Amino acid sequence: MGEKGKKILMYFLLVVIFLGGLRFFVMSEELKAANKLNEGNKKLLDKVSADLESSRIQLKELNEKISYLENANAELLREKEALEGKAGLRRGKAQKQFIDIKESTIDEFKKLICQIKIKIQEQKIQQALAKKQLLEELDAKKLELGNRGFIVKEGMPNNKSLSNIEVVVLSTELGQEN
Repeated sequence: MGEKGKKILMYFLLVVIFLGGLRFFVMSEELKAANKLNEGNKKLLDKVSADLESSRIQLKELNEKISYLENANAELLREKEALEGKAGLRRGKAQKQFIDIKESTIDEFKKLICQIKIKIQEQKIQQALAKKQLLEELDAKKLELGNRGFIVKEGMPNNKSLSNIEVVVLSTELGQEN
């Protein structure tokens, strides 16, 4: 092989090395962008999960209060029936007013539970929308970066193998001819 052939081979190897380095750089930038989006997703998911958990705790507490009040209401109704049978009409009316107040309190708690359930549903919807938006942003970033000339089959690059290229210097003197 002549001197020109060696020079051409050296230039070719330098171009191949440069292209390999460029490919590595682009892949590392894509990985950084994906990691950054994943961190944002995790933070948002943690926040929404914490809100959802606090709402569930509130719902559990309210359910306990409702069951307690329902039991108290049933007991008061039994007492009312007993008092109406034994006592006069005046006492029965006063007891009835007290029971009506307790029943209205239970209704208020039921309305509050419905509101909390609606809030939990809204948080689930917000979580799903946030996830969808982040996935769309990730797709947009990937679309911006393009496929860098890779052949794509069924949405996946089919050129996954990397080649190791070794450069061996045959002669260090450029001015000599063989």
